[in-house]
Amino acid sequence: MNSHDRPDDRRPAHGGEPSHPDPSPSSGASGRHEAAGPPPGSSPPAAAPGGAADRALAELEPHQVFAAVGGYPAFERLVDAFYGRVAQDDLLRPMYPEDLEPGKTHLTMFLAQYWGGGDIYSSQRGHPRLRMRHASFPITPEAALRWAELMSASIHEQRDWPEDARRLLLAYVARATPTLINQLPEGVATLPRDEPPPP
Repeated sequence: MNSHDRPDDRRPAHGGEPSHPDPSPSSGASGRHEAAGPPPGSSPPAAAPGGAADRALAELEPHQVFAAVGGYPAFERLVDAFYGRVAQDDLLRPMYPEDLEPGKTHLTMFLAQYWGGGDIYSSQRGHPRLRMRHASFPITPEAALRWAELMSASIHEQRDWPEDARRLLLAYVARATPTLINQLPEGVATLPRDEPPPP
């Protein structure tokens, strides 16, 4: 999911930019996915961490996750696991650039910031703005779901993380992923535009 706050805030959760989630997802000149966030890391209007739903799931406070899981290296391992899955995925891999390393770095910074690591992401890349960074990518419900599945599997894989931390990240993925969908299947009704009624 490239990739903290409401996924729009400076205090980071994305995606690769994909299925980002990107924390810090951003698109390159090629128009391919560069960061992380659901299909493709970043301005999703998702709720900020620390809401009532999160507190009901865990005693660990969102801003304590960074330290509780072991700091930046822990998020590097999470993102490595996620991108390893993306590299083998027929649906998501074409959405990312040939070189996955920049996107991995962006998503890692985004997640680390979102969960209490300080201005790691925004000090280098500015406001995450997940939705804006993913606007050029056709994020369908199917692609968003796949991104969430791969990220969730990667989170579950972090067995050395406190269970509370894993639950908070899983809740964030479930909450933020739908906000990045920007392409609906044919036949799905869309809300009418805010236009004046005909005379």
